[in-house]
Amino acid sequence: MVPITVDDWSGFDQKNLDRLWEIIKQKFVLDEHKNKYCLQSLGKLWRSYKSRLREKIDTCKSQEKL
Repeated sequence: MVPITVDDWSGFDQKNLDRLWEIIKQKFVLDEHKNKYCLQSLGKLWRSYKSRLREKIDTCKSQEKL
């Protein structure tokens, strides 16, 4: 739900962060005070995913393999 084209998690707009929080609350029973922690965790997971994806892209020797 968060595009990989976004350069930085902090640059992601508040409207979309609120939308993500609503989706998280639909899946899990959470209090509102867990919002910051959940979004921080989501940001770490997003950065980790981008890093793994970048590593795969960098190891491709040819455009065809990519």
